Amino acid sequence: MNHGGDIYKKNITCDFSVSINPLGIPYEVQSALGESLNHICEYPDIRQRKLKAALSTIEDCSPQNIVGGSGSSELFLAIVQAFRPNNALLVSPCFSGYEYALKTVKECCITYCKESDLAVLPDIINADTGMVFVANPNNPSGRNIDFELLKKIVQKCEKTDTILVVDECFLLLSDHPASLSSFAKQSRKLFVVKGFTKIFSIPGIRIGYVISSAENITLLEHFLPEWNMSIPAIESGIACANLIKDSDFLSRSYVLVEKERSYLEKSLSDFGMEVTHSNTMFILLKTKIDLYELLLNHGILIRDCRDFKGLHKGWYRIAVKDHISNQNLIRVIGKTTLL
Repeated sequence: MNHGGDIYKKNITCDFSVSINPLGIPYEVQSALGESLNHICEYPDIRQRKLKAALSTIEDCSPQNIVGGSGSSELFLAIVQAFRPNNALLVSPCFSGYEYALKTVKECCITYCKESDLAVLPDIINADTGMVFVANPNNPSGRNIDFELLKKIVQKCEKTDTILVVDECFLLLSDHPASLSSFAKQSRKLFVVKGFTKIFSIPGIRIGYVISSAENITLLEHFLPEWNMSIPAIESGIACANLIKDSDFLSRSYVLVEKERSYLEKSLSDFGMEVTHSNTMFILLKTKIDLYELLLNHGILIRDCRDFKGLHKGWYRIAVKDHISNQNLIRVIGKTTLL
């Protein structure tokens, strides 16, 4: 399975293959991580009490409606193992982690709905559909899903007894940040998965969480490892939740992302590339040149998207970074004679 961020076997000076907040790690989160090291001789709270309490304040739900995980990927796998669907429906293209989790169920048959056909997804879901994964915004296109359409998908899954997993990991730094959390806390079928990796620039500290009914969360906890979150992860997660609640970090981040995304979209379009308008912190584009190798020769890593189902050679995803990094990217592309 391919992901961005594979900097370990390449000489990389700037990584555009992973989409994280260009503002960087907030001081408060760094401080919480540092303080947590004073407690690494202790076991983490297996019940995640303080973390659940902090998360419940930003999600307007009970701590019983939440469980944390070592990143969203652990939670996707746990949901799949809890329900072991015979049939699953994915959007194409989409994050490969959904398929990775579903393939642990050997008898599961996976079908796909093109993102361009998303409006008819509620009509495709039927009583034989065991599980549906959707991301809002989608990865790799970066496009938000219309909220009314999302509600129709939720209603259809409730009607057909289908598990619906909605990935909102990029939602808070997108143009239309309406969450399904309020629906999930009382739903029999809906799981909303979120994470702090992208928003707070901490991919090395795995922090994800899922919201659903208390009954669903109790079930899901049986499919997660004991002590699945370390003390540094728990403490930084609490700091992240507090920042969302008590600071302007998110609003400042969004302003920067929107400004730099517009700059990149225009600059890349001016080179004649086919740029998919994004609502979040990465951009999907298509070009005839071998952009991956071109940039790799200059120490810049981007995400080659040919392994996404529904895409092919020539599709790339580029993260929105700080202005100096973005300018350097455009400068490197512009000076090449291959364009």
